[in-house]
Amino acid sequence: MPYHLLLIGMGIGVVYIMGSLLVYLGILSKNLHRKIWNYTLLAVFLGCVVLGLLLAIQISYKLDWPFISSALKWHVNLGIAMSLVAAIHIFWHLRYFTGSSHRIHKKISQNECSTLVTTHELGIMAFAAGLASISFQILILRQVTKVFQGNEFTQTWVIGLWMLLTGLGSVLGRKAKLGSDVFTVISRLIIFQCIAAVIVTFSIGYIKNLFFPVGVLSPPIATIAISTFLLIPVAVPAGIAYALMVSRFNAEDPCYARVYSMESLGSMAGGILVSLIIIHFLTVYQSVLVIGGIATLIISVIRPGKGITTVPLMFFLVMAVFMAAKADRLIEQNIMHGQRVLAVKESPYGSITVTDYGGQLNFFENGLLLFGTGNPVAAEEGVHYAMLQRSNPSEILLVSGGYAGLTAELLKYKNAHVDYVEVNGPLLKLCEKHAPLPENQRVRFIRDDGRRYLAETSKRYDVIIVALPEPVSLQLNRYYTVEFMKTVRSHLLSNGVACFNLPPVGNYASPERQRAISSVYNTLTAVFANVEVVPGERDYLLASDGEILIDISRLA
Repeated sequence: MPYHLLLIGMGIGVVYIMGSLLVYLGILSKNLHRKIWNYTLLAVFLGCVVLGLLLAIQISYKLDWPFISSALKWHVNLGIAMSLVAAIHIFWHLRYFTGSSHRIHKKISQNECSTLVTTHELGIMAFAAGLASISFQILILRQVTKVFQGNEFTQTWVIGLWMLLTGLGSVLGRKAKLGSDVFTVISRLIIFQCIAAVIVTFSIGYIKNLFFPVGVLSPPIATIAISTFLLIPVAVPAGIAYALMVSRFNAEDPCYARVYSMESLGSMAGGILVSLIIIHFLTVYQSVLVIGGIATLIISVIRPGKGITTVPLMFFLVMAVFMAAKADRLIEQNIMHGQRVLAVKESPYGSITVTDYGGQLNFFENGLLLFGTGNPVAAEEGVHYAMLQRSNPSEILLVSGGYAGLTAELLKYKNAHVDYVEVNGPLLKLCEKHAPLPENQRVRFIRDDGRRYLAETSKRYDVIIVALPEPVSLQLNRYYTVEFMKTVRSHLLSNGVACFNLPPVGNYASPERQRAISSVYNTLTAVFANVEVVPGERDYLLASDGEILIDISRLA
């Protein structure tokens, strides 16, 4: 296990900045804040001392302590934490070393304050806050779904956590004790949120891989815990900023409704901008930089200042360098550790990643492997088990998987005409770029949802092959329902064959795996007269109202 330098640094940095923000807002006293960090320094110091003594005793007397390897790692991690906390204390007392211990205090009255905010300016700030908040919520949600291979359950938790943390921020914002300098505070909160969103989006994959090996699903509790930690610096400032904006007015004041309306308008604009425009052209990493630049640019236009004006320039400069260096591939490389990332692309259906592993191209959507090239055994099994059930199949429907070699195998049947259905347009473009199929008039490409296509067409087929991943999300589960299987049956010619596939059980099936497979199997048996399971590279479920043979020698 590596030492958690980045994770510890980020954790301490986030906690310190959030604490300093509460002090700045008057919610937390400065003395209490410093006392917390004094006790933190004492705790990590004592931890280092105790573990250091144990290590010294073990080495000196050559004792066989089984926990010593773990103790060494904890000793180093605590040492990292102690160094960072000590750096915070040095920062507090920096003036003592530089000699600049005198401060100039100037009392500024409300009439003299140069940062008084008009209702119009608050409305524009509310628009910027709403745009940033909803945009970051969408982008971070997409990133969490990809990194943790999540589904609707994960997404619901992330949205719930966002709302909870935003509400917490609103409570803290109501308790803030501020004078007339509201604009500076709100603008800094929005800028802080934008910077935090960039850091969180870029580091999610790294943090996940610190706790779980690449390719291993994290437990739901761990996903929720990590997501909570990552969302705090982005969601809490959003709640504080909104509370500060509306706290200046009574609920009956028309200005209250104006601020609320502008924040809602910003949220609507952010949702449209990200979901319908930006996501079609930029990756999540690029999108979060663009949104940060737009939000901070709006703030800098309202009240231009030397410090604030440079922030949007910083975002757009980083964006330019990021795109020129194709840094999104480098970040994605950490998520797909051990594979060479060829392309990263967003689509309305999720994030697509194309990797190269020993010459085999793998296509992922939201972290889930859709299919890979260079596996002729899987391609042959996925086609021939179903095709050989009938003597001369001619009309074939293939739902996904065409670029995994299934189309080439289907074309080995001279009379076969293939309708290949794939809903994800960006995925098709990446497939055509990295693993193009030879042109053939017997293959008809249909860009549509498989369920919708079958619901709208009257065409019937000899064989229907559904080559989709297992039903790990509601989006995929639509293809394993009894309603869909009835639709498949109604589009089969007499004694036609349908083929589904699931990950292989192997030599042992856990109770959870048994329930998953039996669910699909029992659904098929409720619709078709005959259902057989053929094990192989995957477990192939063949369904038909006619006879099904699984004796390979007879099929051949």
